[in-house]
Amino acid sequence: MTPLVQIRNLDVEFDTKHGPIKALRDVSFDVPQGKIVGIVGESGSGKSTIIWSIARLLSGNGRIVGGEILFNGRNLCDLDEAALRDFRGRQASIVFQDPMTSQIPVKSYRQQIIDVLYRNRGQSRSQKINHALAMMRRVGIPDPEQRIDQFPHQFSGGMRQRMGIAMALLMKPQLLMADEPTTALDVTMEAQIIHLLRSLQAETHTTIMLVSHNLGLVAELCDEVVVMYAGQVVESGPIGAVYARPAHPYTQALIKSDPARLTERGHYLPTIPGDLPDLRFRQAGCIFADRCLNVFNTCRHEEPAAHVLENGHSARCHLLDPRQSAPAMSPS
Repeated sequence: MTPLVQIRNLDVEFDTKHGPIKALRDVSFDVPQGKIVGIVGESGSGKSTIIWSIARLLSGNGRIVGGEILFNGRNLCDLDEAALRDFRGRQASIVFQDPMTSQIPVKSYRQQIIDVLYRNRGQSRSQKINHALAMMRRVGIPDPEQRIDQFPHQFSGGMRQRMGIAMALLMKPQLLMADEPTTALDVTMEAQIIHLLRSLQAETHTTIMLVSHNLGLVAELCDEVVVMYAGQVVESGPIGAVYARPAHPYTQALIKSDPARLTERGHYLPTIPGDLPDLRFRQAGCIFADRCLNVFNTCRHEEPAAHVLENGHSARCHLLDPRQSAPAMSPS
């Protein structure tokens, strides 16, 4: 089956007073139809930039400088503004991180829903409202006939996020993008939102892209995972393969740093030493070399290729190259 989204060699830059930041570098991966794909990595790794690039909603200082974003075979980078407006909402939709800032505080949900459904010109206003009420019930909003006339501040954080999901699905988009959708919620509500997204995806067969720093959430919800580091994809594949047999040293360190994996009490949480590289400059060799415990001379000078391990599981690391002899370690 042809993937719904195919990202090929995507490069994105942001202009700053200190020079352009190369936020995404040669990013390539597929999003299969009807699957949930998680994008993980540290803050600043480029996770959300992928979402905003697909929606063509980069900030004013951001631009796509190379590559393609294919949606059903159509390059989104070539769409004009009218075609983008039709794409957003109808074919692809977004659930934002903080529903309090992404929903209009001075408009009731009834009015916000009417604004979303303006494209359905064949429906009467009452039909649109009935459709909205049905969706509100589906996402677990009690008494939707009364609550549809309320405002965002009258909903709890979890209920606001449920309304965000409901409004994102009103137009039955093929692609739902969720940018850290549970960060502002407590753990109990987070679990409910995870269950809701999974059940909605199974019911509607909507393709979902989930951006998250929460490795446990991604493991529970996603079918496949893309691991980002400093604007590059370092590993990707089925969730079971990547989590059980992480091949890239960064993925291994990221999983070891997950507090949920700790079995003994200690004074310090596990971390990855060092910082992200300066993305104004293109680094020679492997971009993770300065923080890698397995670094050797080749890593400093040659950019690693992607190596396919099994069943779509691939990673970019010199250690996976079968031609690589015993590594000559770089001096510390």
